[in-house]
Amino acid sequence: EAERMGLAASAGLSDLVDCAVMCNDADLYYADGQFSRMGEPTEAALKVLAEKLGPYLKEHQGLGVVPDPASSSGAGAGAATERGAPNLEGLCSRVGDRVQAKFGGRLATLEFNRDRKSMSVLCRPAGAKPGDAVNKLFVKGAPDLLLERCAFVKLPSGEVVPMDAQARALLQGAVQNLAERPLRTIGLAIKEGEALGAELGSWQGEPSGETTPKLLTDASKFAQVESQLTFLGLTGIKDPARKEVGAAIAECHNAGIRVIMITGDSKPTAVAIARDVGIFDAETFQRENARLKGKVEESSGSIPRAYTGADFFQNLSEEEQEAALSAGGNFIFCRTEPLDKQKLVRMLQKLGETPAMTGDGVNDAPALQQAAIGIAMGIAGTEVAKEAADMVLADDNFATIVAAVEEGRCIYNNMQSFICFLISCNFGEIATVFFATLLGLPEPLSPLQLLWVNLVTDGPPATALGFNPPSPDSMKRPPRPRTEPILSSWLMIRYVLTGLYVGGATLGSMAWWYKAHGVSFHDMMRHNQVLTKRGWCLAY
Repeated sequence: EAERMGLAASAGLSDLVDCAVMCNDADLYYADGQFSRMGEPTEAALKVLAEKLGPYLKEHQGLGVVPDPASSSGAGAGAATERGAPNLEGLCSRVGDRVQAKFGGRLATLEFNRDRKSMSVLCRPAGAKPGDAVNKLFVKGAPDLLLERCAFVKLPSGEVVPMDAQARALLQGAVQNLAERPLRTIGLAIKEGEALGAELGSWQGEPSGETTPKLLTDASKFAQVESQLTFLGLTGIKDPARKEVGAAIAECHNAGIRVIMITGDSKPTAVAIARDVGIFDAETFQRENARLKGKVEESSGSIPRAYTGADFFQNLSEEEQEAALSAGGNFIFCRTEPLDKQKLVRMLQKLGETPAMTGDGVNDAPALQQAAIGIAMGIAGTEVAKEAADMVLADDNFATIVAAVEEGRCIYNNMQSFICFLISCNFGEIATVFFATLLGLPEPLSPLQLLWVNLVTDGPPATALGFNPPSPDSMKRPPRPRTEPILSSWLMIRYVLTGLYVGGATLGSMAWWYKAHGVSFHDMMRHNQVLTKRGWCLAY
């Protein structure tokens, strides 16, 4: 297949592999019978792409394809172990090591910026002569913004042609198609040689003693450096949601919990993911997808459910933002800034909502601290995020949050049942003693009997109520108001009446017993005199 596609002779693909390796801080390694990564998953995926494509290229031929760890043999992949399985240690960065040696590392790094949505590295081929303008700037970033800064396209043959309107539309369509699958799209581009200018094209780096160009020290000039680029290619990375997420989101819907997804992905990708995991139903997805393609007029009356950070927080007034969020339902926000999360939390709190915010990065810490419940990722989260959060997920799983909500509702219901049971029982005892004293009746319960009732008949049943499992419909009820007390007026009246009933029933039983033994109710009210006259003191 590789020969049919002509990959070996593809000079353009060679540059794409170089870009994927050099614009990367992730590492791949093999341990415990599986391939693993160290670094960001997206960058690790690019490294994997380079290692898969590299052996098919002419300059990396002879490496052989890395075999499947599950296979029992691996021809051309290296030495085999005694058991016959391929020895995969050290085979994770063969292409990467060659590319690194080809350029001898980086001269400079233009860090990722949320305005540019890209990062780049300046490299110089090893062995280049001083003064030669042979440096290369490898760039990776969001395709929609990267394409705006590209003026050329490198064809598979290595020929560079101007990017005309037709080519730009074709690439934008490819981005849209990948995003709808949904795949996380990343564009790769290059700027090399004299196109970098005399200063950057021949700079040999700080070790050479040359002064660092000002364009590399001023972050505001990075967009200028990353202009007039040559587009190399487009990658689509599958970042599937966990299989239990869909069921968890459906459970949130049944429980009256809104799900608002905040992502750095493009809008088409975010809308497609929202469809796959159930954040958007079929009707909402069709409407938002049509809106993406310009087939829905903004004046149609339907409220958009998918926004970019700029569209919502910059282009809409505060009244329009509140009106949109007040409509209820799920939303997605893509291409957002860290400050946008704080704005969203404040707005939801202003509307009377109780927002729980998830996050893993340092920039998420302010929003985590501001939310009613800050939830940090225990595996991928930074220590700053964990310190700012109220809850840390040990498994970084959204379904765990839903399970915690169900457990919280169960604890609340059990606590309420525990309190109500004790109130009804104790109020029954109080009513029994109080009305007996008020009517002048004999003591219905001695102090020892009261202690026995509290210890045996009240304590164990109330404790058992505190360990009840969640009720089947606990996640089918809407959330209770935040200001609702654990013991409402209705519950208090209900259980006070229950206590009165218990007290009345107890006194009635006592009166029936006395009457059965020949003591009238009138005599019971004068029990002190009556019992003394009849000589019943000892018997009583």
